[in-house]
Amino acid sequence: MKRLCLFAGLAAVAALWVAAALSAAPVFPAESLPETWVSGERPDHWEPGHLYLVECWASWCGPCLRAMSHLEALWQEVKDERIHVIGVNVGEQRTSEDIQAFLAKRPVPPTYSICRDPQNLVRKRVEFRGIPFAFAVREGEVVWEGHPSTLTADKLRALRDGRDPNVVPPPKPKVASAAVDMVAMLEERADEAAARGDWTAALDAQRQALLRHPLQKRLDVPYVPEISAGNPPESLPPPEATTDSGEAAPYAALLGEPLPADNCLTIVSIYRYPWWTRGRPTLQSGKDIPGVPEAAVCPVAHRTLFVADAAAKEELEPFLAKIPDAPAFRYAPSPDLELFGYNDRLNYPFFAVFQGGKLLYKGSFETFPRALRTAWATPDEARAAVVLEHETRDRQFAMFRALHTTATPEEARDLRDKLAAENLSPDVGSCFLPLLFAEAYTANDLAAGKKLFRELLDRFGDHDAPLGMLDKMATSWPDLGDSLAAERSRLWERIAEVNSRLDPVYDEAAFLQAANYARRANFYDREQHLLRRAIEVSPSGRRWRMLFSGRRALPVS
Repeated sequence: MKRLCLFAGLAAVAALWVAAALSAAPVFPAESLPETWVSGERPDHWEPGHLYLVECWASWCGPCLRAMSHLEALWQEVKDERIHVIGVNVGEQRTSEDIQAFLAKRPVPPTYSICRDPQNLVRKRVEFRGIPFAFAVREGEVVWEGHPSTLTADKLRALRDGRDPNVVPPPKPKVASAAVDMVAMLEERADEAAARGDWTAALDAQRQALLRHPLQKRLDVPYVPEISAGNPPESLPPPEATTDSGEAAPYAALLGEPLPADNCLTIVSIYRYPWWTRGRPTLQSGKDIPGVPEAAVCPVAHRTLFVADAAAKEELEPFLAKIPDAPAFRYAPSPDLELFGYNDRLNYPFFAVFQGGKLLYKGSFETFPRALRTAWATPDEARAAVVLEHETRDRQFAMFRALHTTATPEEARDLRDKLAAENLSPDVGSCFLPLLFAEAYTANDLAAGKKLFRELLDRFGDHDAPLGMLDKMATSWPDLGDSLAAERSRLWERIAEVNSRLDPVYDEAAFLQAANYARRANFYDREQHLLRRAIEVSPSGRRWRMLFSGRRALPVS
C-alpha cells in the first residue's frame, strides 16, 4: 500500500531490519548520485573521514519542507566539521530553474547542495518507501537511515566518527523494576497454575498482575475487563482435496499435499525468513493470516497453510515449539517465489488465496485486496471483485502520477478535482492527502486545514494507512495539530481499532495516544473509556482473556 508518500510503514522498517541482519552495511558509491545539480557540486568520491547526509524530498511534501528548515539549521552548525548535506529532489519533472525559484520562496532557503533525481535512481538504489527520507554515507557505506527530523548535530558527529548515534536511556528506578518484577512473578504463577489445570488460581494471579498495569493509576476505579465465555469458533468445513492439475498444482507441489477445493478461503502464506514470525500472536492458529486480524481481512471462515524456506527451519522450529497450538510449517528447499507474485519492491510475507480450487489473488500483504474481506458466493465473483479493485487502484495511481507530469496548472487542477471526487482506495488516498493539504498548508489557512482534516477523517475512518498519514500531516503543521485534540483522539482510536498489526503492545499504545489527546481536549469521560480500552488490548489484558478461555497465554515479545 505504501507508494512514494510521507510515511514509512512497519513493513519498510522490518525490511531494513532483515536486510541488516543478512548482510553488512549497504554500499552507496558516489557515482550513484544524480548528474543534475541545482546548487553545489557533485562529489566525484567520498572523502575519507567525512560524513555525507543525503535527504530525499519533493515540493508537494509538507513534512519534507518542514524538515528542510531543520536540516538547514543543522547544516549551519556542522558545515565546517567534515559533514556535508545533500538534498535530492525525487520523482518530480521540474527544471533546475523551477526548483531554484521554489526554494528561494521558502522562509528559510536551504544553502546546502541540491540535486535533481526525476528518474528516482537514488530511491531504487537505497529502496526507501516514503519521504522525507535521509541516509548517511561514510566512506561509501550507508551507516544510518531514517527521518531527517530525528537528526541532531551530535548524532551527525557520532556517525562521522563511527560511534553509536543512539543515546543510551537512563536505567529505570528500582521501584519501577520492583513493580515489573512483581508483574512477571504473578504472570509466571498464572502460567504454572494453568499448566496444572488450576484455572481459578491462574485467573486470580493474572488478575492481580492486571491490577498492577501502569495505566490503572490514571483510572478513578481499578479496571479488570469483563469476559464472557462466548461461543467456541465454528470449525472449518472438512476440505475436499483438489487434483494436482490446473493453477493449484504448483502450490500443491510446494506444500506436498493437495489444496482444499471447498468454498472456504484457503491462504498459502510463504515466509522467506524466520524473523517475520517473531512476536506474531496469530501463529497460535492456522485460521489466522499472520499479522492481520481476521475481522480486518477475512470475516468469513478461512484456513492458512504456512510455507518457509528450508534454510529457515533450523531457527524457526525451536521458536514454534515454544508456542501452544502453533501451526505446522512446510519447508521447501527453494520455493519458487514467482508463484506468489514476488516483487522485490514489496515485503514478505506473500500470500496466494484460493476458493473452490481457484486462485483469487497472489502477492504481498501490502497489496492484499480489500475485496477478499467480503464473503462471495462463487470464486468467479470473488475474482472479478479483486480484478475490479486492482484496476480501480491502478487507474487512480495513474491519475496521481499524471499530476506531476501535466503540461499546465489547469490540467493539474482538473486531475486533482477528479481524484478528490473519487472513492479513493486507501493506498492512493495516503499518497493523495499531502496534495489536498498543500494549498492550506502553504497559506497557513487553519480554518481550511481543520475543515479538510475533519472531512478526511470521516472519509478514511476505516483505513489505518490514511489515518496514519492524517496524523503525520497534523504533526507537521503544529498550529493545526494543536487545535484538533478531539479529532486526533478519535483518529488514534480508529487506528487502534482497525490497525493491521495485531500487536498487543502497539494496540495499547494507540489507545493510550487516543486517551492522551482526549485529556488535552478536556474530555474526561472519554479519556477514562480509552484508558480502559488500552488495558483491555494490552499484553496483560490478552493473557487474561486467553487464560479465561482455558488456554495458556502466548509470550508477547
